Amino acid sequence: MGLQELIWRLMKDQDREEYTELLRTCNIPVQEWRRYAFLGHRQGCSRNLIYEDKDRFALTLCCWDPGYQNEIHDHNDSACYFKILHGIMQETHFQDNERKADKEYGVGDVCHMSRRGGTHQMTNVSKTERAVSLHLYIPPFNTYQVFNQSSPHGEHREATFVSRYGFSMDQENNQLGDF
Repeated sequence: MGLQELIWRLMKDQDREEYTELLRTCNIPVQEWRRYAFLGHRQGCSRNLIYEDKDRFALTLCCWDPGYQNEIHDHNDSACYFKILHGIMQETHFQDNERKADKEYGVGDVCHMSRRGGTHQMTNVSKTERAVSLHLYIPPFNTYQVFNQSSPHGEHREATFVSRYGFSMDQENNQLGDF
């Protein structure tokens, strides 16, 4: 199942348990997802919106610079499913700002983070190669919170995208090169 079929199947009413299986069984070739892979002009993680049904889900492609670690964050009561398409990522779970668990994911691995009270942090394990991950958020979110381990209070942020539907949002963004 490629990217287009995945989107069609997500548009149908699915049980939440089926989302993990849909991501696990999809096999999206590089040439399909590369057209959505833009890099922002700042170092870090570039979020690229592939598809959004504002009432149901958003499908996002994230491109991670080598060694980049994002902030501890939530998804504003949205469930988060992700699949690693290229590279190796580490996910760290937190509860009440305390580190609880670390897990590494390689190409093809799928993970789910629940809606309630979930906070995590993602790290591209490689110091020399970019990583790429496909994220499914149910429902989509426009804001989220970032957390600092020394403070129990989160800071609200707006979710932004480097590209939407395969089109760059800024002339300074570059499309990801060959793999």
